[in-house]
Amino acid sequence: MSQLTNVLTRHLSAALATAGVLGGCAVPGALGPADGLTRGRAELAAGNYASARDAFRTWVASRPDDARAQLGLAAAYEGLDQLDSARAVYAGIAATRLPGGVRRQLEGRLRLLARREMAEAASAAVANEAVLSTSPPRPNSVAVLPFRYLGNDDQLRPLERGLSQLVVTDLSQVRSLVLLEREAVQRLLNEIQLASAGLVDPATGARSGRLLRAERVIQGSFQDLAGERLRVDGSAVVTATATVAAAASADDQLRQLFDLEKAVVFELLQRLGIPLTDAERERIAERPTANLQAFLAFSRGLGAEDRDAFAEAAREYRTAARLDPGFRQASERAAAANLMSQARDLSLVGVATMLDPLGDLGFLTDQLNDVMGSGMRSAERADEPQGTGPPSARDPVGDVGGEDRLGGFGTFLVFIRRP
Repeated sequence: MSQLTNVLTRHLSAALATAGVLGGCAVPGALGPADGLTRGRAELAAGNYASARDAFRTWVASRPDDARAQLGLAAAYEGLDQLDSARAVYAGIAATRLPGGVRRQLEGRLRLLARREMAEAASAAVANEAVLSTSPPRPNSVAVLPFRYLGNDDQLRPLERGLSQLVVTDLSQVRSLVLLEREAVQRLLNEIQLASAGLVDPATGARSGRLLRAERVIQGSFQDLAGERLRVDGSAVVTATATVAAAASADDQLRQLFDLEKAVVFELLQRLGIPLTDAERERIAERPTANLQAFLAFSRGLGAEDRDAFAEAAREYRTAARLDPGFRQASERAAAANLMSQARDLSLVGVATMLDPLGDLGFLTDQLNDVMGSGMRSAERADEPQGTGPPSARDPVGDVGGEDRLGGFGTFLVFIRRP
């Protein structure tokens, strides 16, 4: 164990073991220098993720119900990019009874892990393109590429992603088809750095389809015409042969955008010979919103989310929901983007300490900064009070979910005695 870790372990252990009172509540399970939970947190704070994983794993083996240690273990797995293991531990914790803020934080982290897994899958697909090129696609699977905008109005450009999402939503109503997530498709396009000009090339679509193991790829374009009219073109490409199996187009006033998209989807399905039940036809005909400005904001949100700009995405989605309170997809994606934004802002040490009375144990991470920056300054002042929380201290766990409420622990004093 490094000198930094020794120092950190000694002082963090002493701080927790001797603090005595936190808002009138005893510290749960007094921790000593040899405590595996404390040691795991010290290693995590120092960036020694493998050592942290081993310490937490040993602790969990003897105390399988210790959710704090499980959080630490999941955080260590994240640090090691062992995403499957991290997801499994987080999902297990989320299945237990937890404070609402912690549950929302876990949901956000699981969403972030899913995005990281999509990115890794895209990288792996490109690295194994030679093998995937000869692998059979998943039966009846469909990938939808962003629709390319052929005009010059930057206000309409976000519809490239918005129209793609509409098509994904509509085709997912057909039980005989297996739709790939739009986000997974976008991650692959980012990985191969596909220029927008390639979005309507059947050969490029076929390559994307092979990498995604999709049987068909839907791609298309749209352009504004004279008199505020819009034309939408779509085609279905067979991945194995790079041939266009079906094509469709429609044009009308821009305000009829949703009618245009529905017309193209129905025509493609007809030309592909895919039968629809009455119920499927009714679900496809449904419109998530009739408000074009709300849909433009929603489309901008999709673009921001694809850039991992989650706070910006949440704002755009909220704008869409405000313009059309019945736009359920916008409200749902606003909540999801907010969760991911909050989860990304929390450090791995913060994750490991979410269930502690002090939230992310900020005063202990301050000690870490002091130790790293100037050696033992914090140890020399160990007898001094470390500070007080204001009377209206916010609950750091509750804030994860964006709630505006006061903390549950009140004002507290922390006294750290010299070990």
